[in-house]
Amino acid sequence: MVLGGLTGLVLLITGVLYGYSRAGKEDRMGILKKAGIAGLAVGVVLGLVFGLVMPGILAIASAVGAGIGLAIIAIIYALIFVVGTVIGDFLEENLKK
Repeated sequence: MVLGGLTGLVLLITGVLYGYSRAGKEDRMGILKKAGIAGLAVGVVLGLVFGLVMPGILAIASAVGAGIGLAIIAIIYALIFVVGTVIGDFLEENLKK
C-alpha cells in the first residue's frame, strides 16, 4: 500500500514538473489514450506469457484479465499525471509572468 501511494506521489510531482517546464497546454486526452493502449498491450503480453504455464481456456482468460487490469491501472496512473500537468500549467501561468 505504501508503494502505491509513493508511486502516485512521484507521478503527481512528475506531472507538475512536466506541465511547468513545457510551454503551452499539454494534450491531456492524448496522454490518457496512450496510457490505456500501452497498459492494454503490456497486459495482453504478460497474460499470454502467464498463459503459457496454464492450460487451454485459462490462457485466454489470463490474457484478457491482465490486459483489462493493466489498462485500468495505467489510466489511473495517467489521471494522476494529468492532474499534475494541470497544476504545472497553473504554476507556469502564474509564476512566469
